[in-house]
Amino acid sequence: MSAGAVLLRLLQAAAADGHTVLPVGLVGSVLSGRGMRLEVAIREVGPTGSAEVTAPTGSLVGLRPLVAAEHTIARAVRALANSERLRVVVGPAGSARDAACAADADVVVADDCEYLDVETLATFLQSCADGETVVLAGDVSGLGSPGAGRAFADIAESGVAPVNRSGLEQWSRGPVLRDFARAVAAGTPYVVDDPTREVVIVPAATGGEVAHRVVQLTNESIPRAFALAPSEVQVLTVTTNGHSGATELAARLAAIGAPPPMPVHAALGRRWPAVVFAVAPESAGLLSRPLIYSAVTRASRHLSVVQGAGRAFGEAIERGCDHRRTLLPTLLADDYPSSSDSQSSSSSSSSSSSSAVSTGPNGVTSSYAENRVSS
Repeated sequence: MSAGAVLLRLLQAAAADGHTVLPVGLVGSVLSGRGMRLEVAIREVGPTGSAEVTAPTGSLVGLRPLVAAEHTIARAVRALANSERLRVVVGPAGSARDAACAADADVVVADDCEYLDVETLATFLQSCADGETVVLAGDVSGLGSPGAGRAFADIAESGVAPVNRSGLEQWSRGPVLRDFARAVAAGTPYVVDDPTREVVIVPAATGGEVAHRVVQLTNESIPRAFALAPSEVQVLTVTTNGHSGATELAARLAAIGAPPPMPVHAALGRRWPAVVFAVAPESAGLLSRPLIYSAVTRASRHLSVVQGAGRAFGEAIERGCDHRRTLLPTLLADDYPSSSDSQSSSSSSSSSSSSAVSTGPNGVTSSYAENRVSS
C-alpha cells in the first residue's frame, strides 16, 4: 500500500471517530513506522489545489473537505459575532432553552446543534441570509455529532459570542431527575435514594435478567406508579444486539403495546414522560458519560436504569469521554488571523513558495504551503 493510501485511511478512520484533524507528529510517526514519509504521502494524494489532504497549520493535518468546512464555519461565526447577530444557547432541551431561543423577526434557529457535523453546520450557516440573526442551541454535555467535529461545543467554548446557559432547572418536573442528570454531566458520584421513585436503579446480573426487568417495568411498575400507559414508556438501549438490545426486546415490548426500543443515538432530540435505560453486561465497554447523560435527559418524569454493567457504569460517568481533535478552536481564537487574512496569507505563500518546507522529527515537515486550504 502506498504512503498516500495509508495516510488517507488513517485520516478517514479519525474522521469516523469524530476528529477533523490529527497532529502532524502522530501521523508522521505512524507513517515512519511503515518506512514512509508524510511529505511523500501528501504529494501522492493529489496535486496542489485538488489534494484530499491538507495541513492547515504546521502541527495539524486533515481531510480537506472537513478542514474547509471548519474555515467556512469560522468565517460565518466571526462575521455574525462582529455584527452582534449570533446567539449561542447552551443547555438541555426543554422550556428554558426554548424560551432562550424565542425567535423574533429575521431570526433563524438551529436547535439540537450539537448533533450537526462540521459539513452540515457549514452548509446551514452558508444558507442564512444577510442580516439574519442566527441562534445556535444545543447541549454540550450529551452525545455529539455522529459525523466529524464538535462545532457547536467549539463555538460555545470559544468565547467569540455571549453564551446563554439555560440549565436544568426547568428541564424536568422533579428535582431528583434533575440532580441525577446534573451529577452525570459533572462526572460526580450520585447515590439514588428516592422515595418518590422518580429515578430508580434496578441491578441485573445477566442480559436475560435485564430484558426481564425492562419488560416488567414497562408493563407493570411504571404504569402503576405514574399512571402512564406502556405506550408512554420508551426503552433505550446501548446497542441493537444481545438479550437486552433493541432487536431482541422489540418483540417482547410489542406484545404489551409499548413502542419499539431504540439505541440512545437514535433517541437524540426526542423526549418521553418515562424512560427505561437498559444497560446490558455486554455493553459495558461502550458506555460513556455523554451516552449516559443523553439517555437520562430523554425522560421528563421518570427514569429507570436497569443496570447490568456493574462498576463500568459509574466508571464511565467518572471517566468522561475522549476529546475530539478539531481545527475550529484555533480558527476562532482571538490571536488567530481573521479568515480573510488567512486566505491572503495562504495565497501569497502558495504563489511564492509552493514547496517551502522545514523538516522535523521523523522526517515530518512543519509546513505545507502547497497544500494550504484555499478558503
